[in-house]
Amino acid sequence: MIVSTSFAQKNPPLKIGVSRYSPPFVIQGGNNHFYGFDISMMNTICAMIQRECQYYPMHFDELLDAVVSKKVTVAVSSIIITAERSQIVNFSQPYLPSRSRFLAQAELASQKFSWRLLNNKRIGVSRGSVFYAEIQKMNIKNPDIVFYETDEEIIEALSEDKIDLTLMDSPGAIYWESHSSGSLKILGEPITYGYGLGIAVNREEGPLLKAINQALSNYQKSHDFTKNYNIYIEELNLDPVSTSKVKY
Repeated sequence: MIVSTSFAQKNPPLKIGVSRYSPPFVIQGGNNHFYGFDISMMNTICAMIQRECQYYPMHFDELLDAVVSKKVTVAVSSIIITAERSQIVNFSQPYLPSRSRFLAQAELASQKFSWRLLNNKRIGVSRGSVFYAEIQKMNIKNPDIVFYETDEEIIEALSEDKIDLTLMDSPGAIYWESHSSGSLKILGEPITYGYGLGIAVNREEGPLLKAINQALSNYQKSHDFTKNYNIYIEELNLDPVSTSKVKY
């Protein structure tokens, strides 16, 4: 458990589940220090609702179960809002659009993109993510889906030629491309899937969800949102506007 702030207050701390490493949203630095777009957002929201942020790192596929079981009260880490997930947790209003991108070795990505290019390919995805279901809705023949616990494992598998490509959230794909020294490249255009990125909240926490949504609305209108967006997202040349759902 990592505590983000040290100020004393009457309200109990807010237990927040986060993935161990999901840049640019959650990044783990030295001395168990976490930062990134989602961390900055939650620190601001916690201050607004007068709660102390306490971060509990775990694998991505553990996050929603942790919210349901009340191990944590909320979870963030570029979690895509879907109808299926909304059956077990509540979600805040979207704070960013949810888009995915294919990331591949530079040689494959240099070829002209088509769905046929993806046929019979080994595709790595994070366990517990929506990307497996997304791939199933695409016109890809015989995809060999390989599951990994973390994005770092996926990138390592790509580098070692254990998989041909991966599907991950667009900011993450662009982040890894920019940190690969040219060995990894984006393949194809961004694909909108789901209903945006949201904060997962235990379904019994109605008043908390209302408070988070109000704080989130205020945050999105603030200088802090612009500053954090510019630091973590704008540098990746992303468009924050659309949250529409694509159909295959």
